[in-house]
Amino acid sequence: MAETVTFVQLSDPHLMPEPGERFREWDTDAGLRRVLAHLRGIALRPAFVLVSGDLTHDGTAATYRRLRRVLAEGGAADRPLFVAIGNHDRRAPFREGFLGEQPSEARYYYRAEAAGLRLLVLDSRHDAPTDDGGDLDDAQLAWLERELAARHAGGTLVVVHHPPIPCPVEKLNAIALARPERLARAIDGRGVVGVLCGHIHFAHAGALAGVPVATAPATSALIDPGTPDQPRFVAGAGFNLVQVRDGRMTVSPLLVPLDPA
Repeated sequence: MAETVTFVQLSDPHLMPEPGERFREWDTDAGLRRVLAHLRGIALRPAFVLVSGDLTHDGTAATYRRLRRVLAEGGAADRPLFVAIGNHDRRAPFREGFLGEQPSEARYYYRAEAAGLRLLVLDSRHDAPTDDGGDLDDAQLAWLERELAARHAGGTLVVVHHPPIPCPVEKLNAIALARPERLARAIDGRGVVGVLCGHIHFAHAGALAGVPVATAPATSALIDPGTPDQPRFVAGAGFNLVQVRDGRMTVSPLLVPLDPA
């Protein structure tokens, strides 16, 4: 029997500076802790944890340090932990507060390996600070193509906060990944198992250049995909349970009850 790699994708914690402080009317601290508590109780043990952007809501170094503590207290740091940058994130405070590095505004993209998989984590945060949409710069795409020039035996996953596929909510499509055809050209026929995204706060799936694309429900608050004209936030939190087997990715979204009982 082929080995199955299981891991967890969290997204959009939007952690606020203080416990109990609210994003809109939602307690994002409580939502993230509820998801982490649920993860500790599942029988499938994830090989690693991925968080696909919008890590904090205010983008300050202090909140990134608090996020690191919350993830560690919840058990996410007990295994390899990988994070991506979203539109609400700020690169210099993230490097200082979460990574403990010198502040830098350079785009944060990197290669990692875990459980036999290659992860290529991209930075789609738009360089214009007021733009919630996403884009990939030329240097990053050139790096991605160089990485994908050599196949990886265990399979490759691409992580990008902004989805490169449309969804039912048109206002979210307006702030999705710009020029998705450029990403499509980079991954086409290159052995990419899947593309994992966040940003839209609900589970959604499609394909780009024949590669499966999946978004994760947010840990902070969900968006109702049945409201096409105006995003409508609803109470709730969730995550994706992702498995890779024989070069194929499957994604199982889980919604965590508001009341653990």
